[in-house]
Amino acid sequence: MVFGVLALAGVMAAQQAAPIIDISGAGFQALPIAVPNIKVQKGGAPGADINPLANDPTGEAATTLTKVLRDDLLLSGSFKVLDPAGYLPNAQKEGLVLGSFTMGDWINVGANGLLKVGLSREGNDSTLEMHLFDVAQGREVLTAKYKGTKDSERKMAHRIADDVYKHYTKETGVFRTKISAVRQSKGRKDVVIVDADGFGLRGLGLQDGLNLLPSWEPDGGGLVFTTYLKGNPDLYRANLDGSSMTRLSGRQGLNTGGVVSPDGKLVAVTLSMDGNSEIYLLDRKGEVVRRLTKDPQIDSSPSWSPDGKRLAFVSARGGSPQVYVMDVDTGDKSARRITFQGNYNQTPDWSSRGDKIAFTARDERNVFDVFVVDVTTNKIDRITQDQGNNEEPSWAPNGRLLVFSSDRSGSSQLWVSTADGSMQRQITKEGGYSTPSWGPLSKQD
Repeated sequence: MVFGVLALAGVMAAQQAAPIIDISGAGFQALPIAVPNIKVQKGGAPGADINPLANDPTGEAATTLTKVLRDDLLLSGSFKVLDPAGYLPNAQKEGLVLGSFTMGDWINVGANGLLKVGLSREGNDSTLEMHLFDVAQGREVLTAKYKGTKDSERKMAHRIADDVYKHYTKETGVFRTKISAVRQSKGRKDVVIVDADGFGLRGLGLQDGLNLLPSWEPDGGGLVFTTYLKGNPDLYRANLDGSSMTRLSGRQGLNTGGVVSPDGKLVAVTLSMDGNSEIYLLDRKGEVVRRLTKDPQIDSSPSWSPDGKRLAFVSARGGSPQVYVMDVDTGDKSARRITFQGNYNQTPDWSSRGDKIAFTARDERNVFDVFVVDVTTNKIDRITQDQGNNEEPSWAPNGRLLVFSSDRSGSSQLWVSTADGSMQRQITKEGGYSTPSWGPLSKQD
């Protein structure tokens, strides 16, 4: 284990059953929270802080980790992170525990929550100490210590953000998850993985330079993707470090859009071995279980419902590419169209909450944008507009955020948005990204 929680002071067990922030409520409002700069401590003692100097690596780390915390909480859409410029002048001189600061000062800056964190190092070992306060009630509601190495400090900061998010919403945070995508660079298209905030870019080290459409296994242990390693668009499975690759389907024609079922037993994939693009089910060894669609028009881009009983997919059987839903057991016989606006809808991704499907649509100006459709009512909400091309959305595993590619900043980057589009942020810098896939909650450090 890279890091661990040392203590939780019994506060988590005492949390009330109802969420403090009701994300799904009609009257939802982001909770104002203050996050002062992380304090550098000696030996982990709450009161023994030092003033970090510009050339002090511990102080530099504290500055970086403070930004990580603020960015995570802001990006969640559940918090209004108060501008530090509005904090009182003595805020950075305060301690971390009750009695070492005046709670009324934080009421005056408009904070409902107050998150204080200390950082200490001994050699290569690091400790982050977190204290969360309900400002109005004047009491501490959550505390923990996180121990690890200097290299794991960023992950520990994400863990703090996850714990704060869960305290207020009673839902699991996604700040320690990963996102896979294709990145084009120097004439290659490689499968890469980044942290949920865009940091930690690394490739799988694949041999071929044309790799497409990565998707995660439900346990987070590997990726399924299409590669031209042998000259044909074949479907492969690889470990996250690229050390082991297995070809799942090398049939003539397309072997694309492979997605593993929630129980890990089946793979839905688009194959064109019979002369037309259709959706098939394979077992984990790549053998055909059954064919799900049989239509003269193209059927592609399958996406599993969270219960594994249905698939969303794209079909042009109605005259233009639209999003359909079908039962896995009956296939085409149960296909139901759920998008009726626009004439070019594609790349559906089913939310883990089961109620919505995100997709890409081309509008009347030939610009691509991200939309969300309600599976039951067919009601469509637009997530992006008038901000370049926005494509290929993928839901976070808690169903509260979306990642997609966008060229609004001049090059194709990964952007993260709240489910209603109210908060959107670019998370990558290098450019060349496409077809992101947000990984599961498992396999977290």
